[in-house]
Formats: sequence, C-alpha cells, structure tokens
Amino acid sequence: MPVESWLSLKFPTEKGAVFNYRSINKSGFLPATIAATFLILAVSSHWPYFFYVLMRLTVCAIAAYLAHSSFVAARKLWLWVFGAVAILFNPVVPMRMHRSDWSVLDMISASVFVVWMVASLIRGRKAA
Repeated sequence: MPVESWLSLKFPTEKGAVFNYRSINKSGFLPATIAATFLILAVSSHWPYFFYVLMRLTVCAIAAYLAHSSFVAARKLWLWVFGAVAILFNPVVPMRMHRSDWSVLDMISASVFVVWMVASLIRGRKAA
C-alpha cells in the first residue's frame, strides 16, 4: 500500500481526494492555519505579552509569504489583502490600539486566512 493512499484525505467526490498532505504544504494551508489559530487564540483569552509579540511576528511573516505567493500567481486582490495584514501586524513599527480594537482586527484577520483557505480549496478542485 503506497504512503500517499493512507495519508491522503479522501472524501466522496467524483474526482478523488479533495486535498492531500502534499497540496496542504505546497499551497500555504499550514501557514494560514497557524496564523488563523494564533489570531483566534489571541481573541479567546488574555495572554502574556510574549504571546502577542510572537503572534505579530508569525502573522506578519505568514501574510508576507502569502502576499508574495499571490503576487507570483497574479492574484492581485489577495496580494493587497495579505499586504495590508502584514503591515497591520508588523513587529518593527507596531500599531498601538486598545485590546478591544485588536480583538476585532484579530477576528477579521483570522477570517481572511480562513476565506483564503476555502477559496484555495475551491480553486484547487476546479483545476483538477
């Protein structure tokens, strides 16, 4: 039995697997999932200051990576959206706001990453 057969996630579709472990790593699913998880965790509770610094660094880096990927793929809307997220969460020149304001922006940003994952999944299914 090949390794791909037991590692791929099979759903009942006429075209086979919706996605497998290789498409997750290549398409940016894992980084987007990490960023969305950080953002949702930031909203859900109060954390030490180090968590928020790590979150800013991680979300900024992932948003910059996805903006670059969008630029290479000529997807201008996602380029601008992820560029804005990277600027918002940049750790070099941080924006200062109240915690309640950050909660709203964290949820919006997490939604952006989730919508991107769903759009990528749909786009991948149409291409197959």
